[in-house]
Amino acid sequence: MHIEMSSLRSLFVGISMVRWRRRAVSRELRWRDSMERPESIDKISPTIEIFL
Repeated sequence: MHIEMSSLRSLFVGISMVRWRRRAVSRELRWRDSMERPESIDKISPTIEIFL
């Protein structure tokens, strides 16, 4: 079974980029929510970490 390493590498890079971008967006949303109402940050951050 032969898999092209270039396509496999590009797929891995694409997945890691999407995951990194999603993590950055969730971090920005978490920061914005903590700026608006600081008491809810402890309830929201564990659920965000689960979805990542």
